[in-house]
Amino acid sequence: MAAPFQGRNPWKVAAELHRLLEECYRWRDQFSASQPR
Repeated sequence: MAAPFQGRNPWKVAAELHRLLEECYRWRDQFSASQPR
């Protein structure tokens, strides 16, 4: 699990994961908004 992040700044890794999470939420919101009720 820690192999890909070896030698990297844990704060940068956390920020990257957080950014990916934001992207996922935005994409999901757009998708659900385009779905017909």
